[in-house]
Amino acid sequence: MKLRIETAIFLLALVVRLVYLAGCGSENRLCDEIWDDRIYYDIGTNIAAGNGLSLSFPIFAANAGPTALEPPVYPLMIATSIRVFGDTYIPIRVLQAVLSALTCVLIYKLGHRLFVPKVGLVAGIIMCFYLPLILYTRPILSETTFIFALVLAVWITCRLTDQPSIINSIIAGLAWAFCYLTRTEAMVLAAAVGVYTLGILWTRYRVRLISHLPACLPGALVFLLLIGLWVARNYSVFRAFIPASTTFGMTLWDLNYARYHRELDPNRYPEGVLPELIDVPNFESLTEVERDNALTELGMQFIRERPLTFFRYAASRLLVAYPLIPRSGEFQPPGADRLNADPTSLVEFPVYNTPAERLRVWMFRILVICAVLGAIWALRRRDYAVMLLILLIAANVLRSALIMGHERGRIAIDPFIIQLSAYFLVSLFYAMRHSTMMEVNKLPADSDSTSTGS
Repeated sequence: MKLRIETAIFLLALVVRLVYLAGCGSENRLCDEIWDDRIYYDIGTNIAAGNGLSLSFPIFAANAGPTALEPPVYPLMIATSIRVFGDTYIPIRVLQAVLSALTCVLIYKLGHRLFVPKVGLVAGIIMCFYLPLILYTRPILSETTFIFALVLAVWITCRLTDQPSIINSIIAGLAWAFCYLTRTEAMVLAAAVGVYTLGILWTRYRVRLISHLPACLPGALVFLLLIGLWVARNYSVFRAFIPASTTFGMTLWDLNYARYHRELDPNRYPEGVLPELIDVPNFESLTEVERDNALTELGMQFIRERPLTFFRYAASRLLVAYPLIPRSGEFQPPGADRLNADPTSLVEFPVYNTPAERLRVWMFRILVICAVLGAIWALRRRDYAVMLLILLIAANVLRSALIMGHERGRIAIDPFIIQLSAYFLVSLFYAMRHSTMMEVNKLPADSDSTSTGS
């Protein structure tokens, strides 16, 4: 029965996504105004051509040539597609549709493991039709792959806490390495899952905790080994320790230091001049790592000197990532103007003016309301499995505020918001049914008493 449900969810989600791609993503062109898809595809093309992880053009902190701008998993997927199917975006989109459909199945399985089967079923069905997840199957971006990897890693970790063993530990280590090497923000989310896992192990195996911990060590070693390969590659290329990527400095500088100076002096960065050259005059002579370090220092300098402005920017980033209320004025993000008239085009900072954007933002808002009620309901009932979802969402909220606040930075958490929403909807259904049954059971007695009285 469970296998039939999983198959049905997978096929339903896949059909919905393929229908969308057939209508809006069947042309061999980049349809969305997000520059990262060009970067990913260029790196993938270079890998397929035998040039390794490298860029054909300078972008952000990277020059043309070998780069650590992006982790390797997603570019390797693109390279594999190019080698097998040629220079076309369509197979990548179809693969992303498959991964997105599999994510729906994993959310069903996660809900089944954490709560009850009906919570998983409702969450899986909502996932099938959740518009943002459908839309992100079209761009050549790592979001869909990362969401799949993250949900897979969380589900496997839950299985490890239920059944501590060396095999489950190794599988969990592989899953988290796959997740981290897709997008390095996985480390923040892994920390949240780690806190939950230690709490569960302490609660369930308090007396035998020490005897269970060795079973988790092989997974940690596998994770460190795979991450070590990425670090070793970066050291051999740049002669520097790069555990993640070289985008942190650019992000910190652009969203804080550069944003402040743009507001202070709109003419500070003339059109046609690389903004980084204004703030780092010798920028072009620096290596990719040196550029990242220089921009990181400017960003940290801004935070030290103007902490109140930084927290105001953090609030604006949070409102962008979690658009629960309309934002305007100082809370409007930079670059919020639509760059393309195509109503289906995804942009870095959507302002939700088109019908498709309004639909997806209202879907998100309704789910967040249900998720908050679901979290409160679960905590009042002492259903502490909900803490896993709360910790994951809290970790993303913190990251969105401090580092990168936009829809793309939040969407990886949406499946867990959906899980909480499903918990609320199922609990509400049972509460209403229980109340109705109580009322029905009272009717015969009330009728009898009435007739007796007459």
